[in-house]
Amino acid sequence: MSMFLQTFYDESFEGLEVMETGLLDLDVGAADEELINSIFRAAHSIKGGSATFGLAGVAEFTHLMETLLDQLRDGSRDVTQGLVDTLLKAVDVLRDMLTCNQSGEPEDGVHIDGIKIALQQALGAIESQNTAVPHKVDQPASTPAASGGWLIHFAPHHQLFATGNDP
Repeated sequence: MSMFLQTFYDESFEGLEVMETGLLDLDVGAADEELINSIFRAAHSIKGGSATFGLAGVAEFTHLMETLLDQLRDGSRDVTQGLVDTLLKAVDVLRDMLTCNQSGEPEDGVHIDGIKIALQQALGAIESQNTAVPHKVDQPASTPAASGGWLIHFAPHHQLFATGNDP
């Protein structure tokens, strides 16, 4: 199995090079279908392979990238410099994640989470900070007022489910 895992890492690092080169070659505003497809395919392969080998964190992270790239592919999102910059940072983080997994070293969770949030924001999964407002639960007459409690209303944006998120 280790032989297959090493092949996965080798192919993933090659895919990251394809992604990075492709992102650097993208022109802002103009969607080069062939280029976006090659970037998407590399991300898709990394996601699939990482899921196969039980690298759930890598698969989840790559899924966010893949979803953004899919939106570029289908024309529902324009190529912007900000998006390209975010995806380039994500490629760097993904490279670090794979390197850490390959060597058995711990990942930098803070750095990963920062870029993951940027990807989620780009997807529109996070509309703003502190959008959840706690509401006091109405207490039944038989329950003492001191017991209290909170009801948290969670109303995700409709696109949350379209991007494969599991609330």
